[in-house]
Amino acid sequence: GGRVSLRDQPSISDFDGQLRWKKFSDSREVRYATGFALNVWALGSRYSRDPINPRTLPLLAPTSRNAELSLIGPSAPSPAVNGSLDRVLTWLETNRLVYPGPEKLSGTSDARNGKVSGTYTDPATKKAIPFSGVVFQKQNLAGGVFVNGARSGALRILPGTY
Repeated sequence: GGRVSLRDQPSISDFDGQLRWKKFSDSREVRYATGFALNVWALGSRYSRDPINPRTLPLLAPTSRNAELSLIGPSAPSPAVNGSLDRVLTWLETNRLVYPGPEKLSGTSDARNGKVSGTYTDPATKKAIPFSGVVFQKQNLAGGVFVNGARSGALRILPGTY
């Protein structure tokens, strides 16, 4: 719960506010069975489909190796460095996320709503780690979450040429 302000903040957001996020303890739960209570800052931006540029993230270079995907947090899969697994990939005009390997990483983005989803396969455990999020056009990035076993972490995709 909390209060969110709907307002245009150029290059930042269309709404923002502080929320109280609480999960009650439940020993039957796989994730966060002891529960938690956090104060978090929330922000978001309106998504607008661009009829000229088919990519949901509009400032991507029209080349290969045009984005970096990061899985961030203590539950980041191996071989994470300093709590972050970073992989350079290609975000195609068809909104497919393509990674050359050697690990398996793939994803898509839906041009209708800006949703991003995919999986990364941990080479150590051979386990698929799902991720999902949304495109924040005002900030020129995609953000969201990933789930790794009983824990979760942050997803970030930044444009650039690598």
